[in-house]
Amino acid sequence: MRLATLKFSTTLLLIATGLLFFVWSPSRTNMLQLAQDAIAQHHSDTGGQTASPNPSNRGADQEERVRQMLAHEYNQSYTTEKAINDLLGFKGKTADFLGYNSEARQWLIAESKGTNLNHAFDQLENTLLKLLDKYPNASVELRIYVNERTFKLLQSADGMAGWTIDGVGYLRAYNEAVGSVTDVLINGIKIITLQAL
Repeated sequence: MRLATLKFSTTLLLIATGLLFFVWSPSRTNMLQLAQDAIAQHHSDTGGQTASPNPSNRGADQEERVRQMLAHEYNQSYTTEKAINDLLGFKGKTADFLGYNSEARQWLIAESKGTNLNHAFDQLENTLLKLLDKYPNASVELRIYVNERTFKLLQSADGMAGWTIDGVGYLRAYNEAVGSVTDVLINGIKIITLQAL
């Protein structure tokens, strides 16, 4: 009887130790992340059908969070394509945010994207060129906000589809003309890339 109790107690101790290891293991985070990635991939493969409140609108939610965050930093902010088009006097695709800080005498053009950096570049460029047409001496900062997954890919050695970021966060891309990765510039302005919160 004592031997059976001892074996049972040892088995319970081993199970408890295993559970404790699983709960406290650093790789648990990796396992959870892998599971979350698999779920996200499954949902994207099924047309975004998930139990989240607004599954097809994650990009729009990120976009809105970025707009709201930036609006607090700029005393003049334009947060819709129509408002930006009206200010700059043109019709076309614009960045998600245009703001002016009168104390710093600085404009900000920002775009929020999941993965399509080509589209983000085009929208920043459209907005910048029209802003400089209207205010030729404007001091401008360019930013792209991306989701966590894209930001990690951009930070990695391989980058993402030819795009990468340097240690400061400036956007870089493979330049076929020179055969290497170079800074991405629009009108001589570097683009800072940040992770959206």
